[in-house]
Amino acid sequence: MIITAKQEAKYIKKNGSFCPFCGSKSIEGTNPEIMDNGIEVEVECLDCEESWTDYYRLVGIVETES
Repeated sequence: MIITAKQEAKYIKKNGSFCPFCGSKSIEGTNPEIMDNGIEVEVECLDCEESWTDYYRLVGIVETES
């Protein structure tokens, strides 16, 4: 199955909290893999058995007090 741009936008807006194919919240990801330009996580839906890859990248930092 192919994810449409609308499905992808909704998935990103909701922070990847559901399956973009069937809408189930029964999803699980593998251990994050650090890449040169961010982090990849393979994700699978436990209901419809579709799978996809989430990509994460650094968007900012906040200084912490010592």
